[in-house]
Amino acid sequence: MTCPRRNAIMPLPRRRRGRGCSAPVPITGDTSMASSYTEDPELAHRLRQMREQVRSQVGPRASRAGLPPYPSDAGLSEPAPLEQRLEELKPLAAVQEQPFRSRFPLLGPLIAWFRERWNRVSTKWYVLPILQQQVRFNLALVEALQELYRFTRQTSEDLLRRMDALFVPLDQEQAALQARVQDLRETLARQIQEQSQAQARVLAALEERLQRLSQEQALDRRGLAFLRQRLDGLMARLTPQGTLPPEERPAVAAERETLSDHDYFRFEAIYRPEEEVRAEQEAYLPFFAGRRNVLDLGCGKGEFLELLRDHGIPAYGVDWNVQMVQLCQEKGLRVVREDALHHLAGLPDRSLGGLFAAHLVEHLAPQDLTRLVALAQAKLEPGACLIFETPNPLCLWALVNYFYLDLSHVKPLHPQALAFLLEMHGFREIEVRYLHPVPEGVRLARLPEAGGTEWERIAALLNVNLDRLNDLLYGYADYAIIARR
Repeated sequence: MTCPRRNAIMPLPRRRRGRGCSAPVPITGDTSMASSYTEDPELAHRLRQMREQVRSQVGPRASRAGLPPYPSDAGLSEPAPLEQRLEELKPLAAVQEQPFRSRFPLLGPLIAWFRERWNRVSTKWYVLPILQQQVRFNLALVEALQELYRFTRQTSEDLLRRMDALFVPLDQEQAALQARVQDLRETLARQIQEQSQAQARVLAALEERLQRLSQEQALDRRGLAFLRQRLDGLMARLTPQGTLPPEERPAVAAERETLSDHDYFRFEAIYRPEEEVRAEQEAYLPFFAGRRNVLDLGCGKGEFLELLRDHGIPAYGVDWNVQMVQLCQEKGLRVVREDALHHLAGLPDRSLGGLFAAHLVEHLAPQDLTRLVALAQAKLEPGACLIFETPNPLCLWALVNYFYLDLSHVKPLHPQALAFLLEMHGFREIEVRYLHPVPEGVRLARLPEAGGTEWERIAALLNVNLDRLNDLLYGYADYAIIARR
């Protein structure tokens, strides 16, 4: 037989230890009882396992929320779920009597019987209320732990849901920012590519222009060598006194004019094709409609005279270049070879129904230009139109590529200066028209204004400056000034 023994330690402060029984530890109150159960190895082990289980469940969620992880006890095995540990504490909360086992096989039953009777008489009346109170305390504690666990779990889940709800707009904003950054990167890459392509086109055009200039320079060198040979021949024919015989002076002068005319005729054929000039000058026809005796000063190859003839407007031209005059006469046009100012001075006043001069005024010195305007005012009939076309000095690209390419040009004329000169000589209804815009591929490319408010503001500001720079560098190559007598 075995004698039952309580798991709780009996309150026998001075009792002698019986042989075969463990030494009892006295219990002095509720606090000491709780301390005794806390110091129990099995219960302490289970509480430690519960603590680690809570840490293992809350730890990952705390890391997601950016909180520091719980410290862990080293050497512990993987804990069981917290719900399971709480369930295992329920039977431990109710303290039960344990059978007393004696080490003596013969006297053991007698000792157990005697011990049971003695416990009933001496200790059970005192220990039993304490045990019942401890059981109630243990059960209440387990229920409180379970309720605390449920509340903690529900609170954690609610906090996690709220955190997830807060992270949703942040994730959306982050995705939008990433998309915006990607768009900006693509836009920047596209702009860099466009700028590179535009730069390549400009470089190709410049290279082509340089090649043409090199070819023209080679022709000019050969022409200069030819002129030097002719000049050496003429110098060899001079008398020792340094003068030509009277009978050879007309031949030398004619030779000089022929050489000059040949060079300018070749320049016109290369850089001003007839079809292009004729198409550009059609816009001037309405200003001379219904007029008679229209004069084309410096008519060149006669492109505008052909247009006037085709539209039934009587006109004639004046030019100093021999080959130009011969070419116009071969076309059936009425053209005389004479100095422009000398011809105007010899005309009757108010005898012209219109005056047209394309790319003539830039060849004149300032005093000759002033005299030309004064003669035009005198020779035009009232209401007749005067049109001057000349390179636009407001476009630096035109100056570099056109104006200074012609060695016979004297100086560029600002449109406001020319308009002021006409106004001072009595002309009215003065109008300036800008012609022949520089090709778009040569101009600086504008920036796209898409990609966000800040980028749109910067791009708009840069585009304003690019437009101003384009107007200065790559504006209109020519301009026409139109005035009435």
